[in-house]
Amino acid sequence: MDNAKLLGDSPDPVGNDPHVWGKQWTSRKVYVERDYLDEGKITRRDQLSWKFQMEHFDTLFARAPGKEVLECGCGSAIMSVHAALQGFQATMLDFSPDGLDLAKANFDANHVQGKFVLGDVLKLPFPDNSFDVVMSYGLLEHFPDIDAPIREMVRVLKPSGIFAADIIPKRFSIATLGEIVTSWVRFGNRLKRLQFKNLFRESRRNFPHYENNYSIQKYRRALEEAGLKDIVVTGSGLFPQIGLPFGLEGKIYVPIIKSLRRLEKYFTRSSSRWTDWFGCSWYAHGIKA
Repeated sequence: MDNAKLLGDSPDPVGNDPHVWGKQWTSRKVYVERDYLDEGKITRRDQLSWKFQMEHFDTLFARAPGKEVLECGCGSAIMSVHAALQGFQATMLDFSPDGLDLAKANFDANHVQGKFVLGDVLKLPFPDNSFDVVMSYGLLEHFPDIDAPIREMVRVLKPSGIFAADIIPKRFSIATLGEIVTSWVRFGNRLKRLQFKNLFRESRRNFPHYENNYSIQKYRRALEEAGLKDIVVTGSGLFPQIGLPFGLEGKIYVPIIKSLRRLEKYFTRSSSRWTDWFGCSWYAHGIKA
């Protein structure tokens, strides 16, 4: 595997520390794709979410002009692993060395090859028109100026290439309800263990990174101004991630979601205002003119 360390020199605009992100990535388990595609092995909501993303990937990226794909802010690189298994030549970029280490471990576990680049999405170390697909999952919401990373991602995209992003901004959505339930579960667990210190603070969602709260219209405009056409930005995900106790997520919640899979697909593909308002995330894609 090629590990090209090409670190951009532009400053981080929001104070995100790669070492703080590193703590997140070093706590993750190695990903093996068959555990996410075989519904009999799926016991967590996040596994099911990735499975749905992969199905969308297969449909959308079948229209790509070629097989060169770049994932910006790759972290665990789950979608890039899937791309490589589908025959794409995958390049992963992240500013966290720990994130790239996890990506490499995931590629090794799935017996695929990739190129790993330590770098800055605000100054991508690639020539113009280099990739047939440029994608990100949970990246753009961490920038106060979303135009800058989107422009860079589109710059390295080939004409007729596909831009895709999953965006999770800070806003009220169905995911908020999941966070509330999860917080109460944490609260109950801490009470049971007699952990009273900072009880309320430690029970709340603890995410130490900046998240913007821009509207879906602002993201659409940013994609248009970057030079994309055939743009779609819509809500995605009807069922939130919930940290349920006693194994209830795998025993009850995930089977319910599986049984209502058609409803979730309809919700995501409807492009209605309800979907935009309440979907757990926003999914955006477009084609470079």
